Amino acid sequence: MKPDFDLTDPRFIDLQTELNARAVVAHKAAASLDHSVHTIYAFHEGLSGPKQIGSCVVFNIDDEFFLLSAAHVYEPIGPYVVLVGCGDKLHPLTGDRFSTKQGPSGTHADDKVDAAVLHITCAVPQELRECALTIDHLDASPAVDFPEFYVAAGYRASRATSSKNRLESPLDLFPSIEHFQAEYDRLNIDRTKYVAIAYEKQVLIDGRWQLAPTKLQGMSGGAIFRILGLRPDPRVPTPAHAPARLSAIIIERLNPRRKNDPLAIVGVRVGFHLGLIQTYLPGLLRDAA
Repeated sequence: MKPDFDLTDPRFIDLQTELNARAVVAHKAAASLDHSVHTIYAFHEGLSGPKQIGSCVVFNIDDEFFLLSAAHVYEPIGPYVVLVGCGDKLHPLTGDRFSTKQGPSGTHADDKVDAAVLHITCAVPQELRECALTIDHLDASPAVDFPEFYVAAGYRASRATSSKNRLESPLDLFPSIEHFQAEYDRLNIDRTKYVAIAYEKQVLIDGRWQLAPTKLQGMSGGAIFRILGLRPDPRVPTPAHAPARLSAIIIERLNPRRKNDPLAIVGVRVGFHLGLIQTYLPGLLRDAA
């Protein structure tokens, strides 16, 4: 929804300039961890090659490696290997998949939590080892009483291309801020379990309203990074160092069900993924602490 702002008002121009500058800081902070976000591909009937179906985040504890993603991303792969993109290569990975409970339909399409982990049990390619996040990169204190900048990171399937046996999919980074508690209540989202960041249909760029990308398929399983201490309130100074931390894994883009409902990119907090690891590999997290 396009707000009714006077774009020529000097106060608005100053505010927009400051918010843009902070969005750049958020983008740069998230870029320090975005090497951990990768594509997931699968083969589909009728296609001559693999198709990108989602994103994932590479994570490791000690010498155990995992792909954190959304359960509905892994579901169509079935019992086959998971194809993970890294650079212009696809790596076939085998392992044990842990996920939250399927929904009433018997699938993860209506699994409200939608969290899944692949524990890689084959040899882990060096390229993936080098880009894995660790416990220290996770958001240890997600509950804050004021909004901060967040960045959604993932790969839109609509931008994926293939030519001469080469697969390419550019990473998208979308800086935004977390919704206030009132918006969580309107969307019926539990803030202790999920992160909901603003994602409007129209955005202001260089003083003009432009349509934001509407096709976000493929970003599911990607990252939502929180930028610690970076607030949109211009009265609060920009911190000298605002590190990024992995706060959640993207599970959907929520469209408004009622007029004036906010739009949001929603992620399930990574605590659910750690819980799956703890359930199926008890002791690993304790030993890493």
